[in-house]
Amino acid sequence: MSFICLLLSVFVMVFAKDDGLTGRKSTIPVLDLQKYYNEETKEEFLDEVRDALHKVGFFAIKNSGVNQEVLNNLYGSLETFFAFDRDTKMKVSAAFCCAQRGYTGFGDTETAKGSSACDIKEFYMMGRTVSADDHKRYNLLVNQWPEFMDFEKPAVAFYNHLEEYSELFQEIFSLALYQEKDFLHKICKNGDTSCRMIHYPNIETKEKIWAGAHTDIDLFTILPRATKEGLEVMDDQGKWHPVFIKEDAMIINGGDFLEAFSNGYFKSSMHRVKRPKKMDSDRYSCVHFVHPRSEARIYPIGEWVKKTGGLQKYTVATRWELLMERLADMGTCTDSMLKELGECRLMERLMEVGRESKDAMQRIVKAGYGSDEVKQRLVELDN
Repeated sequence: MSFICLLLSVFVMVFAKDDGLTGRKSTIPVLDLQKYYNEETKEEFLDEVRDALHKVGFFAIKNSGVNQEVLNNLYGSLETFFAFDRDTKMKVSAAFCCAQRGYTGFGDTETAKGSSACDIKEFYMMGRTVSADDHKRYNLLVNQWPEFMDFEKPAVAFYNHLEEYSELFQEIFSLALYQEKDFLHKICKNGDTSCRMIHYPNIETKEKIWAGAHTDIDLFTILPRATKEGLEVMDDQGKWHPVFIKEDAMIINGGDFLEAFSNGYFKSSMHRVKRPKKMDSDRYSCVHFVHPRSEARIYPIGEWVKKTGGLQKYTVATRWELLMERLADMGTCTDSMLKELGECRLMERLMEVGRESKDAMQRIVKAGYGSDEVKQRLVELDN
């Protein structure tokens, strides 16, 4: 076979033999993208995608055709950009738009959901330039480009290249959900898909964690190879497994929204970035987060509710509502967002399916926008 598919039990992650992808044992399934283009193997490939998303939430794609020159050019520009002093980099600060466009420095980064420790990283965010005509809440999402170096050209080239894969996997995941192939494309067109370019410094820390354990609040995430290892995925037993891929491969992981569409059948797995034991330089990575439009509805698809036992495990909400809830949980939500979050009653809907965030509810209440139901739920959680 051209690859070895990992067979994993629901509760235990089993290591696969090396398939020539990394030279080491793989902890995530490895899929051959060329099988999707062959009508004789296309359905087999889709079954492998479903199996990987169900059991692991992550898989590697080989024979992907990722343009290494585009990636190398971007990494070279990242090293140059992040080498500037903080004051210079802050000229393109992302603080005014909740860290969604521009630079976020050390100490200004978010904390992972449910964590109090700040991530050890700095990053630069870019995406499609979103105008007020697209959505009233997007009027601040305009890319910021530094005047002190040429960063726009390599970043845009990388973004456009990854967008090709974004559209491809929107089709693949639509079919994996047993929907029409344009199901996800319809809700992602003109959405806020963004690219985060991250610098993890080679410094010793007590916990050695660069980015805390979290899931991705998006449809899915595309990650070409980073300059160093460090990505780890948690299995159903709470054990962490390092992820390895070859230069011409990429990692795909399902996000919270894909999990919700499948009523939990597809996993949005916990993952983190940990500093490897043997480290001789900084780590750079570029992550492509694929998002629906702000007003797109995220909901469990009826067929998947039946497939998973008949109980709806996720509420119906817009992408914007769910994003505000995550920002509130991380402590980066603006007062106007907290107000809107309280008024839309998302927390009450999340309470109905047991998915409410205590931290988000506390911040809503503290800002003066919490309902009596939210306040009562907080009392119950404290007792």
